[in-house]
Amino acid sequence: MSDLRAHLDRLAARPDVATVLLVSDEGLPIAHSGSPSDWEELAALGATLLQRARALGPATGRGPLRLLAAEYAGGMAAVLPGPGETGLVVLAAPGTNAGVLLFDLERQGDALAALI
Repeated sequence: MSDLRAHLDRLAARPDVATVLLVSDEGLPIAHSGSPSDWEELAALGATLLQRARALGPATGRGPLRLLAAEYAGGMAAVLPGPGETGLVVLAAPGTNAGVLLFDLERQGDALAALI
């Protein structure tokens, strides 16, 4: 677990990332770094979003989910399926270059799988 925590800390230390949270499919926080106001609420919302996004791909013939990003007035949020029954929720810092961050996040799956 300490390697997982260190990995999340490295992601959250990026200037373009504010928060990183690994969630279970049940909506529970597994590990986190950064500072949202409520880890439990973010985990529940992130897991719900992941479940719906995972269902959308096969239902529309698009295949499995790789990454889902949403742009808000205060910054971007991204969710990625993790290994097993987990997912990664990332809140970007305001003003983040979304393309660079999303490219880097897509490569996180293998690294997370090795740590869980």
